[in-house]
Amino acid sequence: MKCPSCDSKKNMKCELIVHRFKESGLDNIILDGVKQFRCNQCGDVFYDYGDVNQLNRLIADTLLRKKDHLSGQEIRFLRTYIGYSSEMFARIIGLSDKTSLSRIENSRGKISSQVNMAVRFAVAGKLADRDYDLHDLYESIENDELLTFKNAEFKASAKGHWQLRTT
Repeated sequence: MKCPSCDSKKNMKCELIVHRFKESGLDNIILDGVKQFRCNQCGDVFYDYGDVNQLNRLIADTLLRKKDHLSGQEIRFLRTYIGYSSEMFARIIGLSDKTSLSRIENSRGKISSQVNMAVRFAVAGKLADRDYDLHDLYESIENDELLTFKNAEFKASAKGHWQLRTT
């Protein structure tokens, strides 16, 4: 890969790294196997995340199966992943206005159990290729089958697909 920032004719150096995926808007997503390209001439760094759509879908699914309450960052990720504006999503999950949702997403508002559940159901109902239905999600919650994690770690396969790393 040639550097898109400068006129270097040389291929950039590539290495596989472990990367905190802050580009997702989440502080707790760690990717193992990201290709990092560094230009020897200008020093710019670029990342290849492989199949980003599949990765974002896997992150969304992992968040839905999270045992603890969702964080404000996680709610924002899920909302934007399914393509809702803050105004529409606030109405869907039963909040009075987008300001209330903004407070939650920016960690300035309390996330009640009802809002936590409403977000999960709204997102799960919107995912086109989900492999479970709302009943299954509710049963997972009731039967304590959800995931517990501080950081969600994903490992890249040779073909650029991602898998949740179980710890």
